[in-house]
Amino acid sequence: MTRRYRLGLSLLRLGDLAVSNIGLADIAMPILRELTQEIGMTSRVAMMDDGFAVVIGRVDAPGAIRFDAALGRRERPHCSGVGKVLLAAMPRPSALALLERVGHAARTPKTLSTPDLLNADLDRIATRHYALDDEEDHEGIICVAAALFGHGGQAVGAVSVTTLKQLLPAEAVPTIAAALVRHADRISAALARPAGRRAWRGVGGEPG
Repeated sequence: MTRRYRLGLSLLRLGDLAVSNIGLADIAMPILRELTQEIGMTSRVAMMDDGFAVVIGRVDAPGAIRFDAALGRRERPHCSGVGKVLLAAMPRPSALALLERVGHAARTPKTLSTPDLLNADLDRIATRHYALDDEEDHEGIICVAAALFGHGGQAVGAVSVTTLKQLLPAEAVPTIAAALVRHADRISAALARPAGRRAWRGVGGEPG
């Protein structure tokens, strides 16, 4: 297979991805603009594709540092906020099987790279309804993410906010997470979920 052919397949895959998720991005982006204006942090919307979280929309905070979050970027599920929250929204056996398939190597000293640590983190995410990437993918960067649910209660994507670690003290994370989840619920409702309902499963993948 030639390099040109491989590149063509990659572009075709991203093109199909964009077409199939244009509705999600169209619905999410206006709400993300409101979120970014409210909290002053860069926000993104992503979805899972072949085991990786793929960014399909972004709103940069005015005057903020531009992060490496290009559209179409594939992020590993075990260390990115959007990836982890999507894993936590899956039935647990499916999430663990996905991690086994794509791998969970450490990217920074803070990456949760063992099955036991990752499983415990997925329990925390499923309980509080948001994920935290605390310098686990890139040193100095912190990210908070919440899942988006569509028809039938399935997670169809995730939204996140990102900033420098030094700008988000630990005590401020719950407040930022609450704002993020509130806006994520608005997007889920617009995706035809009943307002105020979340399709989170309990620990281990059972309905919660």
